[in-house]
Amino acid sequence: ERVPATASSASDDHADDALLQLQGRLHRWAVDQHQFFAGFSAVKFSQHGPGALFVFANCGLDDLLVADEDPESTAVRGLERQLILVWGGITSKAGVTLAELRTKVVCQTPGLKRSIEEGCDRESFPVVVCAGMEYATDDVAAGLRPPRAKGRYTGAGGVSVMSLQYGDFRAALKFGLSLSLGDALDLEVDRVD
Repeated sequence: ERVPATASSASDDHADDALLQLQGRLHRWAVDQHQFFAGFSAVKFSQHGPGALFVFANCGLDDLLVADEDPESTAVRGLERQLILVWGGITSKAGVTLAELRTKVVCQTPGLKRSIEEGCDRESFPVVVCAGMEYATDDVAAGLRPPRAKGRYTGAGGVSVMSLQYGDFRAALKFGLSLSLGDALDLEVDRVD
């Protein structure tokens, strides 16, 4: 049976609205974390050349993107959200290769190598958000603790690829160097101790 055109248009509009809302929440979240993302990426780009910032989160995408002013923020803070930042490089100088990092998210990141080749410089860098323990590589999983949930955590994971601009590459590099970075950076989103 044929579906009327207006019904498919309405569902397409709803899907478009949901995608726009997700993009808006991702953008707001990335702006909140920008200083750390840009600082880490500037240092790693300078040391290892082109690559992508992989942001591994211990919780699902919806929980990760809850902002402090959102009504559910108190409950989500109880999860003790954690991020581990890792630079996936494409050159032989990279400490961690893009191929190693893509083992868990390969089907989620089509075109990532092209994004790196075309959009990783002193102006901008690709970011791969891997929200959920299921996306962590073995090395990352060793440092990523499960979210603190009452019972089994049921948040849905997700992967998103975006591009961020440094703004001021030198300022980002200076901030990143002040962190005395190793191969990864562990960020506690909710813990204050």
